[in-house]
Amino acid sequence: MSDILKMSDQISCDNAADWRIVPIGAKGCGGASSFIAYSAKIDTALFLQKVEQYTQKEKAFNEKWKLYSDCALILAPKRIECADGKPKLVY
Repeated sequence: MSDILKMSDQISCDNAADWRIVPIGAKGCGGASSFIAYSAKIDTALFLQKVEQYTQKEKAFNEKWKLYSDCALILAPKRIECADGKPKLVY
């Protein structure tokens, strides 16, 4: 996860139009555990690959240990705003 966060944080958020949102992680009952913002200016293919690997590993962990979550669906953010150089997910 640290590699993913490092990649996400490497670009300052100055223009929200340059940013995208992707679901990440896996809840025990299914679905994403959260969302993360990333700049279109990074190596997006590598970033999305790392996000997918992380999500699959979390899903496998949940299945192996038969973990369940609150089963609540997490709504996707509507947009991104830039605040103090950081992307802010707006719901």
